[in-house]
Formats: sequence, structure tokens, C-alpha cells
Amino acid sequence: MKNFTLLLMLILAPFASPEVAAHGSTQVIQNNCINNIQGVIAWNYTGNKRWDTGNLKRLCAGTLEASEPGGCFKKIMHGGVDWGRGTQWTWKNALDLCAGTSNARMTVYCFQGSLGQGNQWARAIKDCSAPKILALAEAPQVNEIAQPGNPVPNICEADVKSINNDGNVEVRKPDGTVTEYLDGGMKITRPNGESSTVLYSTQAPVAIPPGVPGQAHNSWLKSHNEGLLNILKNLVNNDQAAIDNYIAYEGNNKNIYESIQLRRKTISLLLP
Repeated sequence: MKNFTLLLMLILAPFASPEVAAHGSTQVIQNNCINNIQGVIAWNYTGNKRWDTGNLKRLCAGTLEASEPGGCFKKIMHGGVDWGRGTQWTWKNALDLCAGTSNARMTVYCFQGSLGQGNQWARAIKDCSAPKILALAEAPQVNEIAQPGNPVPNICEADVKSINNDGNVEVRKPDGTVTEYLDGGMKITRPNGESSTVLYSTQAPVAIPPGVPGQAHNSWLKSHNEGLLNILKNLVNNDQAAIDNYIAYEGNNKNIYESIQLRRKTISLLLP
């Protein structure tokens, strides 16, 4: 369960000024973010987990999801993300990219896509840092959701992931906010119906192997492909509508390699 203090603030928000309520909630999130990182995630490659206070505050400042800045930094520094000349990062660059992010996965996805289009690492960091992503943050501000007449969301509920009629992965938050992952971006629709879209370049996929595989090779590929579909079905809780949407999106004109590639991409978006 998320921090009880945050839940209490959401309940009391209608009786406080919007400015005070929003500031308090932001501070709780940032404090939780700091606690998630200090002593837990190493900021360098010698395993030092004791962060400078100023650097830690900058990494967490502005985020709307306490787990995301640390998750982003850990992925960038220790998750094998290539910055163009290897996977060993200067920690300052990782901090610049991840500072204030509310969606670690999309920040990393954006960075890799920018590199895939031929941009240098510095440009990719500039294009994908939190000021660009923050405007599309998935979590609403307290004074947007806790006004009189609006129900307080159950912040203990889990996000619901599915596949829509266009074959795109959708993530629905407990408050009704829907994020649709597009090919090279995402669209966020808030409970009031307002939506915003950010598009950016995606990393070029691995080239499809030429030629037709031999019989033994083809049998293995088919088995692997069927296994990926079973994983996908489990990730949408065997929701038949979502499964049908995906099957229609994939179509029947793709070769085995293209099918595997598409299923892997969809599964990566459905994973927690």
C-alpha cells in the first residue's frame, strides 16, 4: 500500500487551499523518492550508495511518481543502456536524463529512440529529460482530483493494462487516466476527456534475418512465437477482447521473425 500520509492528504484536500495541498503532496512524493534511492541505489560503479544530498534532491525534484527517478537512474547506470559509445555512463549524465521523471520507461525509451535516429547522447538527453515528459505526466495533481464533488481515487488499486482496437497497449490508472503507447510516443487521456500526445523517434529494430529457416529451425521459432503469445495473454489476464485486438493488429501477413519482434515489443510494454 502506498504511503498512508498521502492518502490522508487526498482525503483532507477539499478542506485545504489547492496551493497548500498540491505542495504538500509533492513534498511527500519527493521524500519517498529520496528514501527509495539513498542507501539503496549506487550512484557510481564502485557501489557507493551514499548520495550527495543536493544531487539526490535534484534527481527527485518535480516527479509525480516516487519510484520513477530512482528506477530510471538504476536502469541507465546499471541496466546496460548504451549511450552511443558503450554502457558505462558518467553519473552526471544519467542524473540529467532522469531528474524529475515521472515515467522511467518512457524516458529510457525516448533516449534510445533519439540515438536510433542518429542524434548524439547530449541531444538525446536534452530531448528526453523531464521538462519534456513532465508536461505529460500520468499522475494528476491533488487539486485536480480531490475537489468537492469528485471522488477520491483508491490509490491502492493497481493499474489495468490491456490492448485496444488499434493494437496499442493501454494502461488505465485507478483515477481513470489512460495512457496509450503509440509507435514512437504516447497519448495520455485524463478523466475529464482532455488528451495530449507526445511523439518522438524510436530506435530502429533489429534487422529481420533473410531467407527461410530450415524445418528444425522453423519448428523452434514457431514454438517460441507461441510461447510469446501465451505470455501476452497472461499479461492481459486472458481478456479475450484484448487478445482479439492484438491478433487483428498483428494480422496474418507477417513472417515468423516479424511476428516474434512485434510480440516482444508488446510484451515489454505490458510488463510492470
